[in-house]
Amino acid sequence: MLQDPDPGPNYAKLMEEYDSKIEAKIPTEIIIIEEPDKQMQAKARDTQMQKLKGDVEVVQRAYYYFNIFKGLIVDIIFSFKDRNESRKFFHSIDAEDALKVIEVELNFIYEVLFTKAVVVHSVVGYVFRLLSFILVVVALALFRFNVKKETFDPA
Repeated sequence: MLQDPDPGPNYAKLMEEYDSKIEAKIPTEIIIIEEPDKQMQAKARDTQMQKLKGDVEVVQRAYYYFNIFKGLIVDIIFSFKDRNESRKFFHSIDAEDALKVIEVELNFIYEVLFTKAVVVHSVVGYVFRLLSFILVVVALALFRFNVKKETFDPA
């Protein structure tokens, strides 16, 4: 259902290895490599804000980001790529559209957590509803045709 989490760099492990190499007199050097899309992020901030083309695009974008970020509900750590992509998108649209996208995302989360729509509209939901209807009809038929009325006290 969800992709494997990308925890990012493990700084404690990095520093532990660095210290052990220093103690062993092995030449070591830490080189920090900038993220490749830093220049693109700077350019994205300078561009004009975009408007989303209607409610259909708002719902499509919200559903896309909902599928990515539904792991937040269960404390999954996301990759830097997902985070940067989301930030780039929300920086590129105006505030009103960003709030609409977030509103629809939260609506999707509400539907998943607090409604039975996912279960009701699945095959299992249809089977259980059909089974319960059939059992109610069978119970009614058994009561109607198998109960002997003459054994009850007429009082």
